[in-house]
Amino acid sequence: MLRNGASFVAGPVAPDSWASLTGFNLAAQLRVADTPQTTLGGVEVRITDSTGTARPALLKMVSPEQINLIVPAGLRAGPATATVTTHEGKKLDLPVEIAAVAPGLFSADASGSGVAAAIAVRIRGNQQAVETVYSCTAAGCAPLPLDLGPEGDDVILLLFGTGIRGAGAVVTATIGGQRADVVGAAPQPQFAALDQVNVRVPRSLAGKGEVPVVITAAGVRSNAVTVSIR
Repeated sequence: MLRNGASFVAGPVAPDSWASLTGFNLAAQLRVADTPQTTLGGVEVRITDSTGTARPALLKMVSPEQINLIVPAGLRAGPATATVTTHEGKKLDLPVEIAAVAPGLFSADASGSGVAAAIAVRIRGNQQAVETVYSCTAAGCAPLPLDLGPEGDDVILLLFGTGIRGAGAVVTATIGGQRADVVGAAPQPQFAALDQVNVRVPRSLAGKGEVPVVITAAGVRSNAVTVSIR
């Protein structure tokens, strides 16, 4: 089964996005690549789109039960087939749906839910300061309350996701159920298949505590992650 690599929701995946494939006896052991590659631990994945064009996926991690990969760019939307070559040389065909947009937001604990894997930027006059919105320990990840500060402070939440870039500028967001201004949405330039959405936190949310954050890209909703607002 192929899932969105950020939300872990089963369903359509977008070209040039992260995805996670699950099964049994896929690889001999856990292997993690420094940079994504077409073959890892003897495992390969090729995706054939609705035109019959097959392209290799880039693999970041393989294990006996899971493969983390980048869906090839350039795939045509519609029904497709992912062909997995296991470490034993066996070939497994899995049905896949390719969509131009399939947004998912990363969470801090990589589960697809809970506190967002995000940072905040506070703008005060001509100064900017980066602030963390979560903390992770062996016990798990928890939100760090975000103080919106005095009037005049502008707090921008930098969200990280995948499957969003196909929407271009057609991205909206809500925080705590309130519409929040999207001030930028684009591929994140440092990491493959990673998208970034910058959202202004409404001041009316001060004191609301932990609230859900959702983006909608070209009419398709993402999973919900959370932030805490003091």
